[in-house]
Amino acid sequence: MIAAAGVADSDNAGTVAFVVATAFESRCVQRGLKAVARANAACIRCGIGCHRKDALLKLSRFQCIVSTGFAAGLQHSAATGTLLIPGRIQGIDGKFRNASPEWHARIRDVLEGFQPLSSKPLIHVDEIVATPGAKRALGADGKLAGADMESALIADACEAQGIPFVTMRVVLDPVDATVPDAISAGAVNGTEPRALELLAALARRPGDLHNAFIFAGYIMKARQILTQAISQVTGALAASAHT
Repeated sequence: MIAAAGVADSDNAGTVAFVVATAFESRCVQRGLKAVARANAACIRCGIGCHRKDALLKLSRFQCIVSTGFAAGLQHSAATGTLLIPGRIQGIDGKFRNASPEWHARIRDVLEGFQPLSSKPLIHVDEIVATPGAKRALGADGKLAGADMESALIADACEAQGIPFVTMRVVLDPVDATVPDAISAGAVNGTEPRALELLAALARRPGDLHNAFIFAGYIMKARQILTQAISQVTGALAASAHT
């Protein structure tokens, strides 16, 4: 676990925990938490596809678990920076996991000012959805807003431990965007691509450079929205705890 906002790991019982996949997402959460005085929250990094399963074993000390980070957009309405707060997550088994109605409504109310915002379901995928064709196929019926690789698994862990769960994701790559091979190749088998590895991959695939520059723009926008959303939710929770 990564304690956040000056809150010691051993003192986090009874707070909200934001669960992310990558170190980059964790840094976004940390920045959002540090902007809030008396932020009583924690950040847990579970790895891409929740490959760090031990991180999800001791969630019962928290009031609520928020699966957060980035997602792929599956609809044209889910552009980069769109905030996704789904009421349901479709697992790879086809079954839906429901967010806690109380916490879903609470967090959505806090973030209502963020636009665009969607409460359409997300779908769990076991690999990066890298091409426009693959994204369009997943979102063909118009019912799913985005895809990620962790939320359904985090929801299952929460259900097993009796903890309320909600997802708050930001669209990174829109439906018509292709994820550069240098990025998607670095996220195989739950591994997180590092800067030097990405540079080496781009050197081997110079054709990816144009896409990589476009993707960097997506990252900057999505990072800003995620940090702002974390700060706003944490600030609201901190204010309600001290009133």
